[in-house]
Amino acid sequence: MAFRVDSDKIEGLVGATRHPKLHQARAVSDEQMVYILHSQACLDSDIDLTDCAYSLALDEGIDLQRWEHFQDQAMFVSIEDWRLVPDEGEEPLLLPLPKGAKNE
Repeated sequence: MAFRVDSDKIEGLVGATRHPKLHQARAVSDEQMVYILHSQACLDSDIDLTDCAYSLALDEGIDLQRWEHFQDQAMFVSIEDWRLVPDEGEEPLLLPLPKGAKNE
């Protein structure tokens, strides 16, 4: 189950700066934990971040084979088959934001 991490700490845990529109994550192998850095647009939407599609996808777990070469580093992420996956492409998938969110 996804849970909230203090917004003052999440950028340091993920190891990235919040992107205006794209979500990032870091799979920390020592902790067996995945941290999501929600986009600024998602954060500004005032939704409960545990209801974000990326958080819900993380609730389904991750495919360790897909993350094998991408652990312990910040990655843009997408959702495939209802799971959070590292986005290896140059242009990560931009999912529609929940109702009421701004996608500027």
